[in-house]
Amino acid sequence: YPDRRKNGGTKILAIEFHPDSTLMLSASADKFLRLFAIDEKESTKVSSYQFKGFPMMNARFLPGGDTIVMTGDQTRMWGLDVRTGEPFEFDRRGHQPEYQMFGLTPGPHPTDVGDLRSSSMFAVLGDSGATYLFDAATRLPTRVMRMSMPGTAAAFSPGRDVLWTADEGNHVYEWDLRSGRCIQRATHPWATGISQLAAHSRPSAQPILATGLQSGNVDFFELSGSKLPKEPAHTLDNLTTRVTSLKFHNSGEVLAAASVNKKGQLKLVHTGTMTVFQNWPARTTALNRVTTLDFSRKGGYFAAGNDKGR
Repeated sequence: YPDRRKNGGTKILAIEFHPDSTLMLSASADKFLRLFAIDEKESTKVSSYQFKGFPMMNARFLPGGDTIVMTGDQTRMWGLDVRTGEPFEFDRRGHQPEYQMFGLTPGPHPTDVGDLRSSSMFAVLGDSGATYLFDAATRLPTRVMRMSMPGTAAAFSPGRDVLWTADEGNHVYEWDLRSGRCIQRATHPWATGISQLAAHSRPSAQPILATGLQSGNVDFFELSGSKLPKEPAHTLDNLTTRVTSLKFHNSGEVLAAASVNKKGQLKLVHTGTMTVFQNWPARTTALNRVTTLDFSRKGGYFAAGNDKGR
């Protein structure tokens, strides 16, 4: 959708499809959260909410879709009850001293993973190296897990009550969500810096962990054993600047990767063959700088936001 304000567009910071309906959220640099109804012909704005004094940096639906969580440029976190439209601020009890909370990562949808605890959780990173695990119902942190360096990314594991995180030292951590214990800490063998994580189970194939790097490379690790492999099974180098967005299609058959640091840096990867689709995006596709992206959970839509407010 275009931002048609007289002064031009404003950067889109987050977009995400509702897990069970036709809604899509959009968070912009103008401190507005907007909800749109999406169909095959047009997108209609349903509602908008301004959060004055809260420069939001990210917004995500929680697993059940009833709540939206927003993180800002410091430690404050806000939420929105989707059913009532009522906003609320998160209680910061239990937080360590932090300058910023970021890396907002909701757990998987309940119907996708059965009775896993992760389907009622979300994680947020703090710049001290702490990872906060929140209960979606109480809105309070239930565990604080600490890395040895400030964190950069997080992803819930497919099919297990596990959270993967990465830090500035190129370490990848596997955390047991039931005990809060660190199961393993592995060093990415040749990463120049891990900027994004994504994990998924593919049909008739091994679960995979994708790491987006500062160099633009995307590495794929198979999660078949008890330990993270020492080397990635596949590497793609089609992006040339830092990976800032990384998302699997719900089927696990496609991965979208993008970088905001250069115009047109968006690639779709077929995970079965580990090859990049050549037919889209085309050279003429007006992507500009891609700031955020998402697949709808049921697989029918793909959306990408950019720095021009579209």
